[in-house]
Amino acid sequence: MQNRQIMRNVILMIVSLCTCISSPYCCGYEQGYFVDIPANSWYEASVGICFDRGIMLGTGDKCFSPEQNLSREECSVLALRVYDLEHGGTSVFEKAPDGWGIIELKIGESMTLTGIAYDGSPVNGYSSEITWSLAKTNRRGFEAEKAISMEFPFGDPNTSSGYDLRDCTAELTIGGITYTGRMRDSILSNASGFRVYFEPDSPGDFCPTLESIWGYGVEPEVWYRDAWYYACMNSVPLSVLTRWGTAIRTEYAFKMWSVANLNLEAINTFANVPDCNQYYVLDLYNAGILTGIDDLGNFNPNGTLSRAEAATMAARILEPNLRIKQERQRDS
Repeated sequence: MQNRQIMRNVILMIVSLCTCISSPYCCGYEQGYFVDIPANSWYEASVGICFDRGIMLGTGDKCFSPEQNLSREECSVLALRVYDLEHGGTSVFEKAPDGWGIIELKIGESMTLTGIAYDGSPVNGYSSEITWSLAKTNRRGFEAEKAISMEFPFGDPNTSSGYDLRDCTAELTIGGITYTGRMRDSILSNASGFRVYFEPDSPGDFCPTLESIWGYGVEPEVWYRDAWYYACMNSVPLSVLTRWGTAIRTEYAFKMWSVANLNLEAINTFANVPDCNQYYVLDLYNAGILTGIDDLGNFNPNGTLSRAEAATMAARILEPNLRIKQERQRDS
């Protein structure tokens, strides 16, 4: 009796495995799981693969929201998850250390400013006292190629309303490493601010640390912080990371081409894409990952991107058997 039960369990296991292998999507997704994914729709299998591989989950209440547009941050994170899977990972990112991407500057005895290692204006009120940028400079005998440039909203340093920070001692902490130095070259830039530079005492150690983190830093508590940390630690090009706003189709195509271009075997021979001259879009057409939005093969490069479209492209990168071979080739 016991042997018969063991045999029955083995048979059930084999049947279960065979069912998973023959499924049009992977075995973690079941048809009907998302209430807004029609059965046998053109994107259902792609959604199932993305869900099973952990790169796209639902939007809540068992919905996937296939028509919802993706933000730039969502497209960046999705591309990073594909990149991780393509490199043997699990698409789950390690938590970023608390101080990662944050720059703290202490000037003299009384002034402490905090910023983010990212070019551009302050975001969401964070770093409201300071705007950081990376500048090549050889000022005041500082021979290193890189320096931190900071613009302070303190007014004219030559008046009583401003602060002259020239030659003040300073400590700059980047990713938990503290460098000592001085503030140099105060330059009047406009009626409301002036520019100074942090000059480290040991630029040889300072510059590699600065270069390794610059551009990847993000504010604390943002939902994609761990993904940006992953990109930094794995030297994923900064061009894959964009944020602030709704993504357009060419942006997503470029991100996906960037993380998968070593795995894009051409199965089509298109000479061009009618409404888009970007080389990476053409590569994705010829790899069978993109097929166009109409019979002419137009791409609509500046259009928005739905979650269903994003899932389809990602699934075709991860599962080459889903790629589309098209017999009719377009001439240039």
